[in-house]
Amino acid sequence: MATTRIGTNAADTLIGTVADEIFLGLNGDDSIVASDGNDTGYGGNGNDTLLGGAGADSLSGQNGDDVLIGGAGDDTLLGQEGNDLFIWNNGDGNDYVYGGGEIDEVSVTGAAAGDEFTLAAGGTDAVLARSNLGAFTLNLYAVETAVIAGGSNDDRLTVGPLDYTSLTQVIFDGGDGNDTLDGIAATRALTGLGGAGNDSLTGSELADSLSGGDGNDTLTGRHGVDTMHGDGGDDLFAWAIGDGGDQIDGGNGTDTLAIAGGTASDDMVSIAASGSSLLIDVSGSGSGTLDLAAVEIVAFDGGGGDDLMTVGDLAGTGLTTVSFNAGDGNDILDATATGLALMTDGGLGDDTLIGGSGDDSMLGGNGYDVLLGLDGNDTIAGQDGDDDVDGQDGNDVLYGNSGDDTVSGSAGNDTVIGGTGEDLLTGGTGADVFCYNAAQLTNGIAEGDLIVDYSAAEGDKVKLPSAAASITSSFVLNGNLIVVLAGDGDTIEFVNVSHLADVIFV
Repeated sequence: MATTRIGTNAADTLIGTVADEIFLGLNGDDSIVASDGNDTGYGGNGNDTLLGGAGADSLSGQNGDDVLIGGAGDDTLLGQEGNDLFIWNNGDGNDYVYGGGEIDEVSVTGAAAGDEFTLAAGGTDAVLARSNLGAFTLNLYAVETAVIAGGSNDDRLTVGPLDYTSLTQVIFDGGDGNDTLDGIAATRALTGLGGAGNDSLTGSELADSLSGGDGNDTLTGRHGVDTMHGDGGDDLFAWAIGDGGDQIDGGNGTDTLAIAGGTASDDMVSIAASGSSLLIDVSGSGSGTLDLAAVEIVAFDGGGGDDLMTVGDLAGTGLTTVSFNAGDGNDILDATATGLALMTDGGLGDDTLIGGSGDDSMLGGNGYDVLLGLDGNDTIAGQDGDDDVDGQDGNDVLYGNSGDDTVSGSAGNDTVIGGTGEDLLTGGTGADVFCYNAAQLTNGIAEGDLIVDYSAAEGDKVKLPSAAASITSSFVLNGNLIVVLAGDGDTIEFVNVSHLADVIFV
């Protein structure tokens, strides 16, 4: 016959000594500790703690806010009334957990090595399983919260659909190591805690909370109004058209927000300051407003479509760089109000890119592009197509590249490179250098550039591959000096210059 241990109406401690015992806590906040064997425990009234041993135990908290720990073996844990906590430790068995009334929680602690967890619906049960390091399965019914904690290595939790289950909250604490939370298929809001290490946390389509902890983390909120914290390290926050209006705090380190535009939609993005924070408004095939703090880089990839990006005065926000990769389509960047450094690539299409007062780097890409640097020491390249490149103020480096380009330095000591094609070149005020390389002169095409405002008095120069060997002849036509270059017979025409000696070649 099984041994039965019975408590009182006070707070009792009942400790088993043999196998297959029965424990009755009755009233009071009782502590029941079973030995090995298939034991049965009832907490009764009160906030009880029930601990099973090795073997297939059946533990019932009954009334009160109880703590149930099955231990080794395949156990049945019943919380019943109250807010109950079920604890599974590494090495425990395959348990069935019934929460009962109120708000119940299961807490799972994995191994020191890297755990591979999955959580998804199995009928009306939520099924938590580990596929490695001692596989196990927990069936959860009438349990509202699941907390899954990894160890100090690289842990992974994949969350699938949880429809028709009672789970409303899923918390993943990866701990140390490079941890992964995959919530792409999840139908419940997720909380992800990366801990130390380079973690990848991907939320659901609902309102998730993701915190990377120390390390260089990647956080993707997806749909829903998400809250994301990078904490220490150089973190990447990924946001795509159609995602929700997220709140993002980069924390320490150099953090980046990457925005992916629609593949075929006309997206509109505006970046503005709100005190020391940033507000980013995105509209197109999907829309959202992002609230950012402690993020240093914003990178927008337009994808397809005719995109528009507007950058305001962002002084005092901590943002240092804005990157605009326009992609396909006829895109527009208006950054006239900002003093930040810009990195832009127009991609395919006829683009208009206007920088601000910072030191900008601009590529036009294919198409007939208009590139305007404004203030700052800019580097601007038209690439393919007949482009209009204007550095304006600052000591700029300007490339026309392929096509018949118009390249203007405006104010400052500029470097002007027309590239292949018949280009119209203007240095503007300042000591400018017009550059030619050997490839331009031997590309098999006779081409002619027009330099509109060469002035030796301002310190302008023309840089050739070899000043002595590159010039084959020169003459004056209609008041302009025309210099014929070696190679394929390319010409440079200098407006209002009468003598070769008036030009400084280097």
